[in-house]
Order: sequence, then structure tokens, then C-alpha cells
Amino acid sequence: MHYGTRIVTESSSQRDHAEFLRLFSACHSEIKRTLIVFVANKHDAEDLLQDVSVILWERFDEFDRTRSFAAWATGIALNKARQFLRNKSRRRSWTLSEESIANLLKARTGAAELLELRYEKLEECLSEVSSKERKMLWDCYGDDIQITLWAKTYQRPEGTVRSLLHRLRQRLFECVNRKLSRQEGGLK
Repeated sequence: MHYGTRIVTESSSQRDHAEFLRLFSACHSEIKRTLIVFVANKHDAEDLLQDVSVILWERFDEFDRTRSFAAWATGIALNKARQFLRNKSRRRSWTLSEESIANLLKARTGAAELLELRYEKLEECLSEVSSKERKMLWDCYGDDIQITLWAKTYQRPEGTVRSLLHRLRQRLFECVNRKLSRQEGGLK
């Protein structure tokens, strides 16, 4: 009986580990950029990123899966950066004030929320375009196939493909902005 429980726990732990790696990998660059902005030194940011990744793994069971992992992780990274800056200010005569850090945090949080909202609206807009258009977008941007290669594969002039992609990006941009305006105006 005890042995069976142990197997379930290990399997659950393996799932948690896989989920953590997937979520962490998806926002690794965002966390690193956030740390670089706050500590203003790439090497210090990389050291902090190592510390943050350990903290995130140790506290992963506390993560509320109904929220954004990126927001949770960058919040922890920001706290670690604040701690680093406080310790650094004790050793040196200059540092960012708490008010400056708070202002940077507000700007970063606002930008991240807007980006996440724009991404959600983009997904909605993508669902409204034809499957052929989505495939072309995915092939040319998602799979990192060069437009020239795509045009040759589908026997289309490269200029035509570039024009189609430009018009499609413009339509998506306008769709996202329209949906955001409706949401902001309460029209949904």
C-alpha cells in the first residue's frame, strides 16, 4: 500500500516538473529582461535568474494555476531584484530609490498586462481568419520558414506572398485594436 502511494507521488512530481519546465521555459526571457532592467547589469541579472529559478521550483506548489505563471514568476524575480539592490546599496553609495523601483514595477506590470491582453485578443482574431491564412501565418512566422521558401513551395510569387502577409498582419492589428476598444468601452 505504501509503495503504491509512493509511485503516485513520484508520478505527480514528474508531472509538476514537466509543467514547471514548460511554464518556466515560456517566460524565461521575460524574467531575464525584467531582471536586467532592474539591476542594470547582465551578469548580475544572470546570477539572480539562477536564484529565481530555484525559488520558483521550490515554491511551485504555491503557484495558483488560475493565474499567469509569467506574472507570478516575474513578481518573485522583482522581489529578488529589490533584495539585491538593497544589499548592493549597503555596499555602495548609489542605488535606485524604492519609489523609482516601484515606478519601474508599475510600468513593467502595466506593459505585461497589456501585452497579455493583446495576445488574448490576437488569438480571438486569429480564430476569425480562414484556415489557409492561419496556415500561411504559422508556416511563415511560427515555423520559421522563410517567405521565399514558402512562396516557392506553394508556387506563388514572393511579392504576392509578402503583400498577403502584410495585409493579413494589418487586419489582425486592426482586429486586436477594435476588440480592445470595445472591451475598454464596455461593449464587448
